[in-house]
Amino acid sequence: MSNTSVSENPKPDRGESFAELWDTTLHRHRRVERWRAIRFRSGLVAAGTALGLAAYVALNAGGSPDTTVLAHSLDRVLSANADLRSPPAAIADIGPAPGTGPSADSLRGSAVQERAPTVPVIFDTDMGNSIDDSLALAMLHGYQSRGLVELLAITINYDNDQVAPYVDAINTYYGAGDTTIAAVKTGGVTSGHDAFHRQVAENRDRYPHDLISNDQLDSAVSQLRRRLASQPDHSVVVVATGFSTNLAQLLDSPPDEVADLDGRALVEAKVRLLAITAGDFLRAKPEHNTAKDPTSARQVFEQWPTPIVASEWQVGANLPFPGQSLVETEGGQPNPLLEAMVLNGQNALIVNFPYDPPSFDLTTVLYAVEPDAGYFTVGQLGRITLDDQLIARFEPDQAGWHRLLQRPIDPTTRRQITERFVELVSG
Repeated sequence: MSNTSVSENPKPDRGESFAELWDTTLHRHRRVERWRAIRFRSGLVAAGTALGLAAYVALNAGGSPDTTVLAHSLDRVLSANADLRSPPAAIADIGPAPGTGPSADSLRGSAVQERAPTVPVIFDTDMGNSIDDSLALAMLHGYQSRGLVELLAITINYDNDQVAPYVDAINTYYGAGDTTIAAVKTGGVTSGHDAFHRQVAENRDRYPHDLISNDQLDSAVSQLRRRLASQPDHSVVVVATGFSTNLAQLLDSPPDEVADLDGRALVEAKVRLLAITAGDFLRAKPEHNTAKDPTSARQVFEQWPTPIVASEWQVGANLPFPGQSLVETEGGQPNPLLEAMVLNGQNALIVNFPYDPPSFDLTTVLYAVEPDAGYFTVGQLGRITLDDQLIARFEPDQAGWHRLLQRPIDPTTRRQITERFVELVSG
């Protein structure tokens, strides 16, 4: 795959903005009559959503419509009965428990972060189902350019032929076109939400990349085994932001010429942490990543032999990524993320631009790479399960190896998290 460096294309000025690109692509992709229909439908959806949110706030705040009451109520639920005793030594290094991390004022600056050790990361993603996977990948490239991450491989768990070319286009834009990409070959989820990945990938003149289809790729399981086997023991962080198909198949994999360990033993030997976007624990609803392949999700929750930290729906939903921060630059290589954001919004019938999407997968990446930076705390030890209604449940258990990422309430911390998102996505 191509390895065109972004630095070879100078970006001296901020050029076409998210809103401006939206305006031009609107006319390119939608007729005016169609757009008026979309606005009407979206208005109805927005009205329904507002009514639902008002009812939810009233229910959780004793009838009060004050959203600050809701925020504190959510925080109390997430933090209730948190056990602040020291965790077992095997999992004591996965991040601070509630109340034990540094204050917002002590969050480390960029200069300190630059001296942190490099984290070997495998990124397992359902790229193409929503825009946050794309932004999470951009964050990993931002970390890698700062020497904080070594991106070992990107394994795709969404079985769609155009996802890998889209990933290749993003990698190429960030000067990492030779990054290993692999894809699920059997048993993958095939139903997705959007076509923006295909629309970007098909425009190869504007967004250069080498991959054409998944047929050019090795299987995800093969590459997972190969990349893990090459790393020191207990060093790799697996970031999973989609379906658990690849991870479950890894657990089931037999010994081979790469490693004389089966999959579970290989994971136990090489992986330090699994950071996963999964579950909607507070609302007790089925969540996309776990519900689409529940068999694999259950297997990972039951059999994965290392600590797991899950960023549930509430965390990313309450930390929107500022869409206006994405701009096209004058004289530089066109940014595929910018058009992907616009196309994703169009396909989702969003009418107000620029919009700010949830940061579900960005929160997972941020914690996975910087668990001790003070951006997030984690809850008490326990076990995650998936019930017959496809709802993820968390049960406190001091013998468990699972924790939930806690949603930050402090405004300063939230602002610093958002700023870190933007800084990393910017390259």
